[in-house]
Amino acid sequence: ELTALDSRGAGLAGDAAAKHHLARTDVLEKIVALIKPQERDPWIRQVADSLASAVQSGSDDTVAMNRLSVLEKQLEEHMRGSNLTAYVAFRRMQAEYSARLAAPKADFNKIQEDWLSKLTGFVKAYPNAEDTPDAMLQLGMVSEFLGKDVEAKNWYTTLARTHAGKPQGAKGEGAVLRLDLEGKTVRLAGPTLKDPSTAYDIDQLRGKVVVIYYWAS
Repeated sequence: ELTALDSRGAGLAGDAAAKHHLARTDVLEKIVALIKPQERDPWIRQVADSLASAVQSGSDDTVAMNRLSVLEKQLEEHMRGSNLTAYVAFRRMQAEYSARLAAPKADFNKIQEDWLSKLTGFVKAYPNAEDTPDAMLQLGMVSEFLGKDVEAKNWYTTLARTHAGKPQGAKGEGAVLRLDLEGKTVRLAGPTLKDPSTAYDIDQLRGKVVVIYYWAS
C-alpha cells in the first residue's frame, strides 16, 4: 500500500503534496502498530518526515502540525532524551519554522530570533543527538545574519571543537577563519575546476587585486 502510494506521489506540489504526505503518514502509522517495538524506530522517523513534509507543502498546515506535535509529546513521555525523540523534535521545529517563514506578512527578524531560542533549547536538551551539529551550524548562521557576530563565532568555535571530523565541524572551523579574515593574510590554494591537475595558489598573485567570490549552493 505504501509503495503504491509513493508511486502516485511523484511530482505533486502544494496542497496535493500535503494530502499525499498525510495519507502516507496514515499507512506508516498502521505499520508502526503492527511491528515489534524494537523495529519501530525507522518507521517512526518516516512518520515524522512525512508530517514535516505535509506542513511545508500545504497552505493549511494545522492537521499535520498537530499530529507532529502529538507524536513528539508521546515520545517525550515514553522515551525522553532518546535519539528518536530528538529526531522528531527537530523535524517539528523545522516544520514550524518553515511554516512561519511562509506566512503572509511574516516578521522575518522576530522569526529568526525565535528560531535562535528554539535551536539553543534543542542543543541543550539533546547535546549528543544526530541533528545537534546541524542545529549548532544554524545557530551560527542565524546569529551572523542578525548581526550577532560574537555569538556566531562562539557557536562556530564550539561546533568545530565538539564535532571535529564531521562535515558540520569543518564548516564551523571555516566560518571562524572567515570571520577572522579582516586584516589577515588569506590562504587559498588547491586544484582548479578547469584542470584539476593544475594547482592554484593565491600567493602567486601577491601585490595584485584578487576577487574571491563566495556563493551558496
